Amino acid sequence: MTALNRIPEYFLSVKPFVMLSIIIIIMAVIFRIRLATAIKPSLSLGIGFIGIFIAFDYLVGSSNLPVPDTAWSPPAVLINHGPAKPG
Repeated sequence: MTALNRIPEYFLSVKPFVMLSIIIIIMAVIFRIRLATAIKPSLSLGIGFIGIFIAFDYLVGSSNLPVPDTAWSPPAVLINHGPAKPG
């Protein structure tokens, strides 16, 4: 029984970008996409998230200023008043 408990614990202990890649591969297999075709996009997405985390950690860690939580306000303004406004 402990072996069955270790599988979810291990899966939930990995970093988000690794988990995202695994989930994308599993979804691709469920939708009957060949494994060779599914691996490259899922790894590209994971590598992109690694880059985002590295940039965010660098920007937050290199300054002594507090980071304001702007929530969804800036993206909402861009979406509603930008050139690609829906509707």
